[in-house]
Amino acid sequence: MKRNGIDIDAKDYQKYEQSFFSLSREKQNEIRQFLLEHYKARGVLNFYQELKMRSRFVDAQRDISLQSDTLQLHSHSFYELLYCCSGNPEYLLGAERYQIEEGDIIVIPPGLSHRPLFTEKMKNEYYERIVIWISTDFADSCKNLWPDLSINGSPESGKINSPRGHIVHTGKGQWESLSEYFTRIYAESVRESRACESVLCGNALALMGLLSQAVSGEIQTISEKEDLVDDVVRFIEKHMGDKITLEDTAHHFYISQSKLSKLFRSRMDISFYQFVTQRRLIAARLLIERGIPLNQIGEQVGFCDYAAFYRAFRREYRLSPTQYKNLMCQK
Repeated sequence: MKRNGIDIDAKDYQKYEQSFFSLSREKQNEIRQFLLEHYKARGVLNFYQELKMRSRFVDAQRDISLQSDTLQLHSHSFYELLYCCSGNPEYLLGAERYQIEEGDIIVIPPGLSHRPLFTEKMKNEYYERIVIWISTDFADSCKNLWPDLSINGSPESGKINSPRGHIVHTGKGQWESLSEYFTRIYAESVRESRACESVLCGNALALMGLLSQAVSGEIQTISEKEDLVDDVVRFIEKHMGDKITLEDTAHHFYISQSKLSKLFRSRMDISFYQFVTQRRLIAARLLIERGIPLNQIGEQVGFCDYAAFYRAFRREYRLSPTQYKNLMCQK
């Protein structure tokens, strides 16, 4: 296959993948940051989609993205907790858009599409966060301990239905101390000392319990004031299994095609069709993970036939749907 004029053989990619994820977290971060700064992740690699956990239970890293970067819509097969250290981007979580501030925590369950949106309103030129990943095996074994997060229930099999995420605004109140858990977990993951896994799991367990209390206290950040782009995103979510065109969508909202196209370019930094395709592929991955037959998935998420679904899936993830299914079975 060829990416931006560079030939990438499937076997070479598998070798790269094995060697890359065997590196230390700090070295992985250096490589990611270098490529993000030099290539802006445009059509080269969707790193945040490719991320994998090094631990069977809890993992962590610290990320910095520049305002000029474009982080593509993506999802993960594990739980992701984000703590905003600096910067105030908007954040698209499923079909909801939020204004994020320093100290905010984002709880993202597996399969939920998400990405930061860097707008002119950002106070800093960069967005820094501590990221904690919790495997589904670990989360499922403890899910009864944090019922208020409402992130553990699986949607009905075969349905295109995103799980629910949460935004928690810590402010200067009683939940401000939650930042200490993020710092502690990240420091321990970098140190990689003896009994590291047990320390990470213990701190993650406490953090999730406190987040459950915070969510039950109804201190969540409300969605950003809605505008046209939010209506269009919900329209795409609702009609994902149908044929979605720029022309029909523009007609539905009584605007011109050029205005709708410019709206996505200015607000999402990608084209309308890129957003639709990325969202469909995330839904497809979720259905694959739930065991839905591959020959049914393409049509369910809106592709005209399996060949179109196959091409789009392989172009985005450099794996065929069958290869991805086999990876999920191995896990």
